[in-house]
Amino acid sequence: MTKLDGKSKKELISEIEELRSRVAELTLISESISYEIRTPLNSIVGFSGMLYKKETDGEKREFLYHIITSGRSIVSIVDRICPQASKGSVKPAAGDETTAAGSIKNAASEGSPKYKILLAEDNSSNAKLISRLLKQFGYEITVVENGLQAVEAVSHENFDAVLMDIQMPVMNGKDACSAIRRAGRSLPIIALTACAVRTERDECLKAGMDAFIIKPINIDEIESLIKAVIEEKKSTGRVTGAEIVSSLKVSGAFPAVSKASETPAIKDFDREKLSEIMGGIEDIMREAVDLLLESAENDMPGIRKAINSKDALMIKTLAHKLKGSALNACADRAVEILSGIETAAADNDLEKAEELFESLYDAFDDFGGAAKKEGLY
Repeated sequence: MTKLDGKSKKELISEIEELRSRVAELTLISESISYEIRTPLNSIVGFSGMLYKKETDGEKREFLYHIITSGRSIVSIVDRICPQASKGSVKPAAGDETTAAGSIKNAASEGSPKYKILLAEDNSSNAKLISRLLKQFGYEITVVENGLQAVEAVSHENFDAVLMDIQMPVMNGKDACSAIRRAGRSLPIIALTACAVRTERDECLKAGMDAFIIKPINIDEIESLIKAVIEEKKSTGRVTGAEIVSSLKVSGAFPAVSKASETPAIKDFDREKLSEIMGGIEDIMREAVDLLLESAENDMPGIRKAINSKDALMIKTLAHKLKGSALNACADRAVEILSGIETAAADNDLEKAEELFESLYDAFDDFGGAAKKEGLY
């Protein structure tokens, strides 16, 4: 039993918001704080932000307890060694107030590390969007299309971290990670996947990955995670905090598509969620919408052809690929249908896959209409 047991969700949110407020104040003077302290501060902001919006019980509540207590300890230490960080003494200068989107856009000019990132992603739409998101922070992004290319890239160039999709052709992400580790390369590797089951997380970590993040990619979360993983691995040679993120997501903080009876009505397009994961940057939100509709136009004929030829493996592969783009654009109904097609194909239930596929046309039409009403298409 932890000290958080017995507290209501409202009380937990209040505690977390107070801690996040203090951490936010401290990050304003981060230039005078060593990376050994900045790393856990960044982690606390990212981890607690993912937790407080969701129900917390069991294992998630245990993680939350450790995050809050660790955060309080760090804040207390910084207050003692850095008097100018005392509460209320650090305020932005007049005219410095910015929106969340503005802060992200200006991040590259505010002393953020210029990390060199290798992105291994076979879905060109996903690769474009993730690259666009990370370039907001001044990162240098190199994109490869499969695991074998990732292994070759790491052997010839020095990267600060690798973002590795799991399901890729030629060589999958787990095999690529194992090959990189066998070659003696210890750079941080973060798994990217749309699969939110614990066995997937465990297999990724067993293959040598340092962290695990569920698609769709949230701009703030992935930026915090990249910083935490790189800085912690540089300072200690190992990663612990990032694995907390993966555990929370896999255990249900960010579940995959759930049964309709257990969730609110599925939306054709969730603008609020898209704004949250894209940091409120409308240009990138619009790009996510455009990329999905472009992917649908390109991939739907391929799925139809695979259904007609009764190629279950190709149906599953193409549905999974298109689902990634739908997740990025928060096309929730399309995501649910594509997940169903993927499952049906895996079970070799081609009749069910075809039935679901027919409903996908309407889902994308409705998504486009909803996005247009929101001024994003």
